[in-house]
Amino acid sequence: MAQARRTPESWRSLVEEQGRSGLTLRAFAAAQGISPNTLAWWKYTRRRGDHSPQPDPAPRLVAVDVLPDETRGGGIEIVLRGGRVVRVRGPIDTDLLARVVTVLEERC
Repeated sequence: MAQARRTPESWRSLVEEQGRSGLTLRAFAAAQGISPNTLAWWKYTRRRGDHSPQPDPAPRLVAVDVLPDETRGGGIEIVLRGGRVVRVRGPIDTDLLARVVTVLEERC
């Protein structure tokens, strides 16, 4: 019968219990029927202050309105989080725009 998946809280509890037991990590893991490598990983993350693995944030999609050329007037407008707006007027250098977007994605 497969063992139920443990929660981060139960792993933290096991790390604390192993520390109080006086047993080596390997002996404690064997007595509990758990992987010593997994217990060691949880012990390491606890020392670092990490309490559980953090998933990568999901990409955030935003709506984009494409305006007709006559309305746009040869420029662009980028609306950032928090309502900040970047407006670029006149002809657009696409290579420069790509670099600007990359910087905005990293910092905003």
